[in-house]
Amino acid sequence: TSFGAIGNADLTPESTKSFDVSVSYKDLTLTYFHNKITDLIGYGKGYENIDGTSTIKGFEASYQAEVMEDLLLSVNYTKLSAKDAKGKTLVRRPEQTLNVAVDYYGVKNLHVGVDASYVGSRKDVIFNPDFSTSDVQTGKYTVVNFTTDYQIAEAFKVYGKVVNVTDKYYQTAYGYATSPRAFSLGLKATF
Repeated sequence: TSFGAIGNADLTPESTKSFDVSVSYKDLTLTYFHNKITDLIGYGKGYENIDGTSTIKGFEASYQAEVMEDLLLSVNYTKLSAKDAKGKTLVRRPEQTLNVAVDYYGVKNLHVGVDASYVGSRKDVIFNPDFSTSDVQTGKYTVVNFTTDYQIAEAFKVYGKVVNVTDKYYQTAYGYATSPRAFSLGLKATF
C-alpha cells in the first residue's frame, strides 16, 4: 500500500450494534449512547477496516430556551470515548465538544447570532517518510462565528456572516487547514 491511496476494493462493510437512552425535562435533554462497530472503516495508509470491534460511547447534554424576551440560547455538550478493539483511541474524534449559540430577534425583521464551538483533545496520526506513524494533537481550540440577516421585503433578505471571528488556526484532520477569518455578505431572494 502506498501513501496517497484513495480507495480500497477489499473493504468489508461495517456492522453496528447501538443503543441510546434520552431523558428530557423542560428545555434540557440528556442522552447516553453506546455503539459497537465491527470492521469500522478508518483511514491509515488509505481506507482500511480496523480489526475487531470498536466502541464509541458517551453522553450528550443539550439545552435550548428563550432566556429573555427575543433571546434564544442553545448549548450542546458531548463527552466521547472512541476506542478500537485493543483499547487504543480512534483518531479524529474529539473527547469533548461544546457548542454555544445566542440568537437575538428583538428588532423587527432583524436576526443577530453568535455561536462558538470548543473542540477538546483530538488525536490524529502523521505518516512519516520511513512509513512509521506519530501521534499529533488536532484539538483544543475554540472557533467563534457571527451572523446577521435582515428581511428587507417579503421576498428579499440581506445577510452577513463572519466565520472564525478570532482568526484561529486549526485543523480537523492533520495536514488540512480550515478557513481563516472569512466575511460574506449577500442577498437572498425567495419566489
